Amino acid sequence: MGIIVAPVWIIKLTSYPPTSEVHNKHPFDTINTNMKISVIAHPNAKQPRIEKDLLETLHVYVHEPPLEGKANRAVTEALAEYFHIKKSQVILLRGAKSKMKVFEIG
Repeated sequence: MGIIVAPVWIIKLTSYPPTSEVHNKHPFDTINTNMKISVIAHPNAKQPRIEKDLLETLHVYVHEPPLEGKANRAVTEALAEYFHIKKSQVILLRGAKSKMKVFEIG
């Protein structure tokens, strides 16, 4: 019988990224963490609250009337409180004059 020789693989270990490009940053610091959410606004509500429906859409109930952007500002403030972020991080993208709105949270 002959001798069985198993193949030997030589693997060169290198660091990634190359050491010249290593920064003292967390790997997730450069990722855009903004998310878009669909919201249905309910102005003139008796009790302000935020609820999720079965389709994961947020329903935001606010006291303010839908006049001169008052309800939009109230919905923005309610979302900021809900997500524990600053009001400036909640941006209305679509639906300024509609009950169905899209916000960017970031």
